[in-house]
Amino acid sequence: MSRRLLICIHAVVLSALLCLLLVAPLRGGDLFELIPTFKLIGNHNDNLEFTPSDKISDFYAQISPGLGMRLDLSEITIEAGYVYTRYQYHEESKFNRDYHNLLVTAPYGIQLTRNLSIQVQDKYELVPINVTLPEDQTDNLTQRNTFSIGPVWESRLAQRLRLVAGYEFSRVNYTSSSHIGDDYFGHRFYDILRYVFSRSWSCFQRNTYRLNYYSRSPDYRLFLPEAGVEFALGKRATISAAGGYSFEKTGDDDHDGYVGTINGTWAPTRKLDLELTFRHRRTVDIAGVPYTERYGELLFRYRAAKRLVLETYGRYYDDTYQDDDYQRVEFKADLNYQLNQWSSLNCGYVRNQNVEITSDEKAVSNRVYAGISVFFGTI
Repeated sequence: MSRRLLICIHAVVLSALLCLLLVAPLRGGDLFELIPTFKLIGNHNDNLEFTPSDKISDFYAQISPGLGMRLDLSEITIEAGYVYTRYQYHEESKFNRDYHNLLVTAPYGIQLTRNLSIQVQDKYELVPINVTLPEDQTDNLTQRNTFSIGPVWESRLAQRLRLVAGYEFSRVNYTSSSHIGDDYFGHRFYDILRYVFSRSWSCFQRNTYRLNYYSRSPDYRLFLPEAGVEFALGKRATISAAGGYSFEKTGDDDHDGYVGTINGTWAPTRKLDLELTFRHRRTVDIAGVPYTERYGELLFRYRAAKRLVLETYGRYYDDTYQDDDYQRVEFKADLNYQLNQWSSLNCGYVRNQNVEITSDEKAVSNRVYAGISVFFGTI
């Protein structure tokens, strides 16, 4: 698909949203919210490139002004947010970067009938280039723009049986990576059947079919049928589990295998939350190269006081990527203090380390940070 056609699609959708803004009657109450934000964080990383030798360390500042907007109309709610981020290094100026995050969405869709809506979203975000490296490594980030649109059908087939089905067209462009990252457009078809047994538990069956057409890489196809259950174990604990069998095709290469996800949350007290996540899935990198990801996370959140929150997590990454096995452990401790309704202080520590390799290839990075976030209120 040419860029001219892409621009035309964007123009048509944005024009349609603008028409809705002009003709849709307004609701009572809060109709329009505009929230400026600002974040300033100082960091020090002792291994900027996450290499086993010849380590480079430096101080750097993350400067992030932003603006959020929410508009409520009678038939549609539109949310938008933009954040500009500058990474400014003290000595290693070659790592200086400017990034933009933008999200425009109609989170509840454009309702056409009682059951049918159109979901529209345009997202401009940061994604890692190399999946085996830490995601917050500045030189490993690139900009991705994803525009998606498609119809969604929601209905209740029986008293306890619900159906959600839809189609989504997406156009993906990598805008700040000149050497890696194939643009592509894709189609996704999906349906979800959910049966609610009681307030305590439900089960679902979901099918996903995806087609991605890359500009330089082979086309990618995925068919994933899966099923799962969700339990509410009292008021303070939930658990969900899903599994399926993934069928994929990249060019002339076929891949298949079991995938699954487990997620559990437990809040033993009002001040303490625990979350456990594990997933095993087949996915692709930004150039359309398939790989297997195994990911585990244990998160601990403690609200020590009304305004003070401590959050720590341990993550384990195990990626079978380009015929090699990459394993990495990440630990983070974060402390957030809410000064008032408009501002908060934040500090923390992040450690990344790859594992089960020879000492000559062992890479470790340690990062400490401290900063302030400001929300300027609602206009």
